[in-house]
Amino acid sequence: QAESADFTVLCVQEPDAVNDPALTGEDSVFSLVLCGHTHGGQVKPGRHAPKTSSMYGWSVGNRYLSGWYHLSGKTRLLVSNGVGTTAFPVRLNAPAQIHAITLRRGKDGPEESL
Repeated sequence: QAESADFTVLCVQEPDAVNDPALTGEDSVFSLVLCGHTHGGQVKPGRHAPKTSSMYGWSVGNRYLSGWYHLSGKTRLLVSNGVGTTAFPVRLNAPAQIHAITLRRGKDGPEESL
């Protein structure tokens, strides 16, 4: 029921959800998508993590591993490293993160502030 002028936020567990065009395609009503699940790779000996909990793992260059991304249209994505770990309580080149996000209306609408 959101309108195109609304600023809408989608919170999902993992970035794999951005593969659904209904959620993040050109006609998406979402302005901001927030997720985690990848732990930033948790253990990254270099630029890439050898294993992640996302389907966008090593074979596709760790797409959506951590950070900000522009998906399409007005939709932006933030993938957080979070503070937890998976099976092994170790982090290497993937520091824990807690985000404080401030939303401000820009002169041409909310998406100007991202």
